[in-house]
Amino acid sequence: MKRNLARLFFLIAIALALASCSGLPGQPGGPPPVSGTATVNITFKDSPPVGVTILSFQVTLSGLTVTSSTGAVTAIRGQATQLLELANLVTDTTQISKTVFNAGNYTKMTIAFANPTVVFLNQTGAAIGLCLNNTVCQLPSISAGSFDVTSSPFPLNLIAGQQINLQIDFDLNQALDASMNVSFPPAVVSAKIINPTAVNGPVGAFDDVLGTISNPNTTANTFTVISPIAIYTASVDATTVFDGFIQTCVANDITCLANNQLVSVELQLNADGTMLAKEIDFLNAPITLSEIEGVVFSVDSPTQFQIVAVEVLQGGFGPAPSVGPILVALTSSPTFKVDAKGLVLPVSAQSLFENATDTSELAPGQRVLIRVASTSGGTGGTPLTFNTDLVRLRYSRITATVTGTFSGNFFDINNLPAIFNTSATLQVQTFPGQTVFESTPNGAITDLANGDSVAIRMLAIPNVAPSFYATKVRKN
Repeated sequence: MKRNLARLFFLIAIALALASCSGLPGQPGGPPPVSGTATVNITFKDSPPVGVTILSFQVTLSGLTVTSSTGAVTAIRGQATQLLELANLVTDTTQISKTVFNAGNYTKMTIAFANPTVVFLNQTGAAIGLCLNNTVCQLPSISAGSFDVTSSPFPLNLIAGQQINLQIDFDLNQALDASMNVSFPPAVVSAKIINPTAVNGPVGAFDDVLGTISNPNTTANTFTVISPIAIYTASVDATTVFDGFIQTCVANDITCLANNQLVSVELQLNADGTMLAKEIDFLNAPITLSEIEGVVFSVDSPTQFQIVAVEVLQGGFGPAPSVGPILVALTSSPTFKVDAKGLVLPVSAQSLFENATDTSELAPGQRVLIRVASTSGGTGGTPLTFNTDLVRLRYSRITATVTGTFSGNFFDINNLPAIFNTSATLQVQTFPGQTVFESTPNGAITDLANGDSVAIRMLAIPNVAPSFYATKVRKN
């Protein structure tokens, strides 16, 4: 029996531009494509998991090609390999490549995956294979797997002058069996074409990209952010928000960026393949200590808790862990911060977390970023412990069901992931002009209805009502 867990969406934004002999102006980011070529922007997103709480689902995209009707094969991946964190993509999106290839007829797309790493919390009430109930387990990895996408709209005929978004839905339900073994058998695939509104308009958003700054260019107004998952180069403009820099740089513009700064960035993908930074959130001066982002799954004492590491930024102090469970201990007088990314939280909620002195404001399901001050143990049978002097509350990604109707800027949810250990109905606060409603008719809270399945990117502060503060709601 197969266990429903997740679906992986591939959003392919295909913008075809015809360069006439009269010399049309070039698109931002470079010269226009020549006649008969297409620019392909490939992004990934994921639909919500069902059943078991997936804390991390990383997989390497090892190959991505299209095959024309003549049999010619074109590689359309941006890097030799690309690491994907599918657990993030419940609410987020990530870019894979921007590739130019000839217009024409294409019969299929071939996708290859390798080295899946799945960490999950078993709260089913029984063992799953060798994973006992109420424990965090990592599934054994396999080497590789590939499949062809041949269903509609393939064969796909690309005509010079067209502009197309192609969304492909790959069902990963068959990738995990009842014993939680991972494989890549043939899967059910569907696809549809969505037209963007404008040649240079936004076609996707990459939210909450955590990484370090590289090569800020104040002349070109560009910079690169290096995350544990991918590397993005983006531009800034007059609309870019610089958040949190005021203490170190009063200019609040690209001159505030410096190599190796730790930041969280909101990126917009344009139809021409360029990226625009909508917001850059300063987290730390040039990184010298390792930073580990993970999901809290156990609070063991006033000074110790456990997380599943999902992103690791290696600083000058090691060792850094791989993806999986780790033990964290607070140093004396730790600092707690909320990475609100410009979201104006109720003062009572934010101060409650930031005034903490122990683990009392931590709870399973929260996402946190810890700074590693030192490590201890790891020998003689004692567990390796990562000691932290700074805990930042970051945005959790969850799935839930809307219950009842909205009231003002609030709506209620239930059927939360089992890691929250509750069957109660909880309230979510949204923020006009700040909370994004995705895949809804009007992009508003009024689009939500009783019984809707939603994925929410939110800050979770357990000891206050409401406990959830949403920056994004994606209707599934």
